[in-house]
Amino acid sequence: MARAMTDDWTDRYVAFLGIERGAPDLATLNEVIRAHRRITFENVSSLIRRHEAGEGPVPALDLDALLTVWTERRGGGACYEVGGMLGRLLEALGYEVFPVLAQISFPGSHSALMARLDGRQWLVDVGNGQPLFEAIAADDTTEIRRAGLSYRFRPDPATRKLVQDRWVERAFRPFVTY
Repeated sequence: MARAMTDDWTDRYVAFLGIERGAPDLATLNEVIRAHRRITFENVSSLIRRHEAGEGPVPALDLDALLTVWTERRGGGACYEVGGMLGRLLEALGYEVFPVLAQISFPGSHSALMARLDGRQWLVDVGNGQPLFEAIAADDTTEIRRAGLSYRFRPDPATRKLVQDRWVERAFRPFVTY
């Protein structure tokens, strides 16, 4: 990821999430992920940014301004905003993290993060409307059942990608490829 943010930005973000700084381990990572339920999943802000850019490229996020919007409860974000913010925060907290593009409807239509901890990679996917409240091991098959929804994450050795299946019509069906 790009440059680390200031200590002030990190302190503001941690205070907004209502968490304490901890060692970069799986327990703390899951605490940070769960705290992101405070951020509303919405895409209106993304659509406005895209529209305001016109025919040109969408400008980079102003992470300080976005944190202010969140702390003032004036907006939320989708995968690109929330993931970008969380990636910077995790770096500042001592995690090794990198963005990963995913395919839902078309390649690059979703963004998440991978964190490296103790020689393993963990999917961190907070910028979505799904009830995913913990890091998911990228090298194991993991099933999550919550709020009447079922998800399965599994590595695909043929493509070397992580696949998220969703339970639809009494069967798991591929939905996201990371």
